[in-house]
Amino acid sequence: MKRLTLLISLTFCLSMAMTAAETAKSIISKALAVLNDVSGIEAQYGIASAEGSSKGDIILSGNQFFINGGGIVIWYDGKTQWSYTEHTGEVNITEPTEEELAEINPLAILNSDPDIYSLKLKKHNKSRYDVELKDKSGDLSIAKAVVTISADDWIPTGAVVETSSGEKYALLLKNVKKLKNISPDTFRFNPKTYPDVDVIDLR
Repeated sequence: MKRLTLLISLTFCLSMAMTAAETAKSIISKALAVLNDVSGIEAQYGIASAEGSSKGDIILSGNQFFINGGGIVIWYDGKTQWSYTEHTGEVNITEPTEEELAEINPLAILNSDPDIYSLKLKKHNKSRYDVELKDKSGDLSIAKAVVTISADDWIPTGAVVETSSGEKYALLLKNVKKLKNISPDTFRFNPKTYPDVDVIDLR
């Protein structure tokens, strides 16, 4: 009888785990479908880590982004990143790693190969879903992320990312707007706009 009870319990737990995984996967799929249906999104952001916090405006399109944080402006076209610092009057050109991108834009994990992360629905209610993405191999720079997705329109509204080195970053988006027909130039530094700055290529 005890064995039968244990078997039933294990079967029930396995069924619940499979349902949760499928639900988490469908939520991520719907969020990506919405993001792919538009050119991108625009929002006000707040990002925090142990090193400090910042806020400003952000435009996201796939794995590209533009961030205006007041004295710091960042362009990323999917490969190259330009970072302008008003205080120094310099623009640094780099090709950031996955971990460096996660520090700047934690939602970058949504564009990762879904098969390399295990998915789990951590929390849900009428307004939001919290989906955990966890590194299956233990070899990725992003070890874990919990992405918050709006239940109303499937738009991501925040994320908490933990890197393999143990660092954590939290992102919150508000006043999110869907955008159409974003120019690729939005995500590239234009030297004509900043004619007097020093451009330093660190690639």
